[in-house]
Amino acid sequence: NRWTYTADALYSHTLYNDFPNLQTYTYGGGISALYSFAFFSKPAFFNLREGATQTFLKNRNYVWSNALSGSFIVIPHNRLRTTTTYRWTYSEYDNNGLEPDFTNRDGFTNAISQQGTVYLNDKRTLYLTTGYDYERGDPLGANYVKRAHGFQEILHFPIIEKVEGDINFKYKVSDYPKYASFKDRRKDNQFTLVTQLTRPLTKFLTLAL
Repeated sequence: NRWTYTADALYSHTLYNDFPNLQTYTYGGGISALYSFAFFSKPAFFNLREGATQTFLKNRNYVWSNALSGSFIVIPHNRLRTTTTYRWTYSEYDNNGLEPDFTNRDGFTNAISQQGTVYLNDKRTLYLTTGYDYERGDPLGANYVKRAHGFQEILHFPIIEKVEGDINFKYKVSDYPKYASFKDRRKDNQFTLVTQLTRPLTKFLTLAL
């Protein structure tokens, strides 16, 4: 049994085709503590992470978020891994909108997710991950009370030398049961496709693009 500690940082810049002047910049980082142990004689891990992000819209503060998450990871077979995660998030926006009882987005979000990963080679560089998550958002404004379900597929594969790639597809459907600004009840369907390249630079540092 032992603890391992890591730190991470991120930066993202988002552009919108339909609104070229609308750009967002996000900075963030966090720390994680990973505890390894045996669970019914199988390798298992508990990971605790605390992280925060700050997003700017058109160079002005837009939203600050702080998240605390815990993950329970079990490896029942050398070709299989399961992960259960709970995440608590608090978000605070730059303004409360014109009608705070409906438009205030400050508040808490609770989410739980389940993932299963199947390794397709002995080196564990080729694998497929399937996941599901449920998210419950309870901000102060009724318009943003949210119940969401998400489904995810991730393919990770080796490319050349030590470079590896990821293709990440996610579908998320969000229901807003208290939405009051329009007569029709709001329901969002979101499709996300992300590709990524990674390469370890040292034993403790990995480059991701």
